[in-house]
Amino acid sequence: MTAIGAANPKRTTKVGEFSLGDKCCDGQGREFIYIHALEALTENSTVMISSWGDCEMVDTGSTASAFGARVGVVLTDFVNGEFGWAQIYGPSIIKVGTNALANTALNSTSTPGRLDDNAAVGAEVISGIVTTSVENSNLADAILNYPTIGITL
Repeated sequence: MTAIGAANPKRTTKVGEFSLGDKCCDGQGREFIYIHALEALTENSTVMISSWGDCEMVDTGSTASAFGARVGVVLTDFVNGEFGWAQIYGPSIIKVGTNALANTALNSTSTPGRLDDNAAVGAEVISGIVTTSVENSNLADAILNYPTIGITL
């Protein structure tokens, strides 16, 4: 694992500085994976990470037929084509739907990067992310535990 001193989880670059899939951790118990954005990504959005390190925001379109794919959260905005880090473990802040509750199962939505607890038919469960607070301005505190795309509802 790369030492966090050599990696800034809020820094993006136009050219890769690490190998896609490299991991690092910080002093807060958070773990990150090095990614390449296939589209613009916004801060606190959940992203789906391919086996080779490319990623796009989680939504019902991107998660369809993606059972088992890795999921992370970006801590800063990315421009399409940039490289940077996505969080995969530890305490975080994520985008959620209005009125999302704490400690409930989360699923993909039609809004890119945002999860919800509405159990909408056709959405995919996102395993390994648990909110620890109720929604406030479409954000919630959460704990990540190596999240993945789960079953379709």
